[in-house]
Amino acid sequence: MAHLASRRTRALAVPVGLALTASLGFLPTATATAAPTGEQTSASVRTDGPKLSYVVNTRGGHGTVKSVKK
Repeated sequence: MAHLASRRTRALAVPVGLALTASLGFLPTATATAAPTGEQTSASVRTDGPKLSYVVNTRGGHGTVKSVKK
């Protein structure tokens, strides 16, 4: 038969688990990727690309499709 944990162990497990989770949430895991590099780069916008389309989710029916095309 397996050994059952005492009430004290079970009562201590929840706060310890929450403390561990909270402490891991505050650790710095990523470095700054937008740090300046010292070089000046100019962002250019291209306007000669293809005309893009998008999808609209609607209910079926001819009237709905006609009103969306407007």
